[in-house]
Amino acid sequence: MGTLTLRVLRETDFPKLYRRFILHQMNSSDDLAKLLQSAFLFLSSSRQEICQFGYRLTLFYAMKQKDFGLLFKVAQGLGYYPVLKLIQRSSKEDTIISEGFYHEFSEAITEAYNSDGRYLTRGQNLSNIKFKNRAGSVAVVAPTSYGKSELITSSLRPGENICILVPTLALLAQTKKRVLRSEMYEVSQKIITHHEMYNRNDNGFIAILTQERLLKLLESDEKVKFHSLFIDEAHNLLVDGDRERFLAMAIILMVKRNTGIALNFLTPFLNSVKNLKVNFANYDLEEIRIKEFVKAEKIFLCDTRKNRRLFFYDQFMDKYYPASDKIFGRDTELIREKAGQKNIVYINRPVDIEKFTLRFIDLLPPMYNEQIETACNDIAKFLHKDYTLIKALRKGVVFHHGSVPDNVRLFVEYIFSQFQDIKHIVTNSTLLEGVNIPAEKIFILSNKKGSRLLAPSQVRNLAGRICRFSEVFRDSNKDLSLLAPEMYVIGSQFTSESANLHKWISESFKVDRELKDKPSNVLLEKANDVEKLTQKAEVETFLENLSPGITEKDDISYATTDVGRLAFRNNVTEIDILKHEKTMQAKINEMIELGIEASEVSDIIFLISDVFVQLIPEERLFANIRRLLKEEAMNFYSRFLEWRIENKSYSEMIYLFKTYWDHVENTPIPYAYVGKWGDEKRDGHRPNWINLKKKTHEQKINLIIAKIKDEQDFVDNKLMKFVEILNDSGLISYSLYIKLKYGTSDLTQISMLRNGFGGSLATLLREKYSQFIVHQENGSINLRMEILGEMEKNKENMVLVYEASFHVR
Repeated sequence: MGTLTLRVLRETDFPKLYRRFILHQMNSSDDLAKLLQSAFLFLSSSRQEICQFGYRLTLFYAMKQKDFGLLFKVAQGLGYYPVLKLIQRSSKEDTIISEGFYHEFSEAITEAYNSDGRYLTRGQNLSNIKFKNRAGSVAVVAPTSYGKSELITSSLRPGENICILVPTLALLAQTKKRVLRSEMYEVSQKIITHHEMYNRNDNGFIAILTQERLLKLLESDEKVKFHSLFIDEAHNLLVDGDRERFLAMAIILMVKRNTGIALNFLTPFLNSVKNLKVNFANYDLEEIRIKEFVKAEKIFLCDTRKNRRLFFYDQFMDKYYPASDKIFGRDTELIREKAGQKNIVYINRPVDIEKFTLRFIDLLPPMYNEQIETACNDIAKFLHKDYTLIKALRKGVVFHHGSVPDNVRLFVEYIFSQFQDIKHIVTNSTLLEGVNIPAEKIFILSNKKGSRLLAPSQVRNLAGRICRFSEVFRDSNKDLSLLAPEMYVIGSQFTSESANLHKWISESFKVDRELKDKPSNVLLEKANDVEKLTQKAEVETFLENLSPGITEKDDISYATTDVGRLAFRNNVTEIDILKHEKTMQAKINEMIELGIEASEVSDIIFLISDVFVQLIPEERLFANIRRLLKEEAMNFYSRFLEWRIENKSYSEMIYLFKTYWDHVENTPIPYAYVGKWGDEKRDGHRPNWINLKKKTHEQKINLIIAKIKDEQDFVDNKLMKFVEILNDSGLISYSLYIKLKYGTSDLTQISMLRNGFGGSLATLLREKYSQFIVHQENGSINLRMEILGEMEKNKENMVLVYEASFHVR
């Protein structure tokens, strides 16, 4: 059996037998006997993919025949102990194994893998032991939902500086909540979620940060060291973008300061852990890899643009089989027919997510229950009554993307997870970045992430988001079919016209196709793209200016001006700093000599435009920020930042935005810039604008909500670093700087904002619930558990009540 491969198997008569099995055309017991004989043969193979196929056959047989005895024994032999408990719950135990010694022996073995009420597979248990006994840095490659988060919380140690890196700001609160609730967490440990929470005398703290904030923390104190770093979704390090380069820089700095640091890379997919090695950082990686195959995904394809029939794709045989005689005219028709209790609909672009949601909910019946109505009313008060999300909620649908306000997005995850009648969540790549929600099925209507095709690892990661272990193996579940989660790829209006979905699915899921890593990050050892040599040199120069001598290269140029050094420290990548630093410094010196100090927001916008923006290249990548060279954009951002200083609520900003747009609509040029939400071109080749006269009131409200979120992100990620440089150069009054940065000058609220509280929640707690705020000596702020009941009793907005729950110890 050791020589049998899937390639060889596909050339035998077995595919004919398997086809009859898949198409329910087995009419004789001889066929079933042959199938089971084949399964036994495959299970004894030393080749992983052949053994996996044997398990898959056994699982499918058990589900089709309602005969679980064989599956029980196979799962036991493979060490899939959670599956044993699921079988016992879903069928009468005496039909599986007999009473007596074997039964007791089987139970004893299974209980040995009971970890605090959660049953582990043999692979999980072994990886946990290896991880606990690791001697240094490690890369854990394990399928989604295999408990990588528990590895992090189980490693918290008092007295050690620990950093948990998260890929997005939205995951800061979720990770902090998990740490606060962990048995390994001690109240004395300071939790840092913002680099400004760090004090130079801090020790034994837990930093939960994005790569940008981590790099800023490291830059703020050249002596700060960490004992360990945890990087979830570590495969992102292979990508070559600014954020991934910042992550690599942070790793280099951390290793340089503590050569004994334990780096912990956690990822569901990686071919070689060697591809996680970063230049200028000497560390070895132990590999912990779990190759189990507990879930057997069922993959379906229906291209509603072409033949419109449904096919089942088998990733072992690499063949498509007809799954239905029905013709599906639209994506929504297929989703409605095949939907489970909880479903994910993946669409790439936020604008398409909302378009699809509107079209989908038109086909669904309204539903009413008090729970949903309360949520709708609270979202209406927090944002606006005409937000599409509210209309969708009343039809059992929610959407989730980066232009949804952060605390509302958290609330959406809660609603989908906890409200039984909410059956569909329409989302995009935000789902790939660690967001855990319960779902049985996924429908993929776009085969892209951003402008690129979803890579095989990303598609498999999406598939791993459904039927998570915590859902499949919970005590209340008796449904064995969740071990075979269903993924539907649908060719739709959101799929590129040239997409060959048959080929894309095969390349993504064919079991014996080797998935090759593509280490393109120029700071990785294995990155060898000769076309990026110039970029590599630029990044190395950037790194050297953050920490002179770290690359040990002699041909590096350094900033010679104060503004140049500040630009490097504030991670300015839009400008060629070394080329333009003297020009920037000359302008700043001139303003200092003239005694100029910005005391109004419009002054700051002018300074940013005059000192920095005009030096940014005229490239498409920087088109958004270069808009600040135009008076119209400067006036808009002056107005927008005034709202920030005044700490306007979201609902207030929506009203002010709508008032402004009503004014613009009645001018000779009734256009508004909305970026990716636009559908008309003006002064360019991209449709970044809308004609306000062509939009309904509801369309304007939804565009405004998305626009405000996008502009908040733009201000935080693009403008504030220039504000920091101007402030450090002495060109902004302190009071204006503080209000611009935090939206308040109240020290308690500022401390809460630094601790990860949202602005609206911080204001509410300061005004009405100060007795429930717990100030730790180390600077951390948590909330007493009683606050949640008090807020609910007072009928506070549930968006804010749920956000508050992330800060309760």
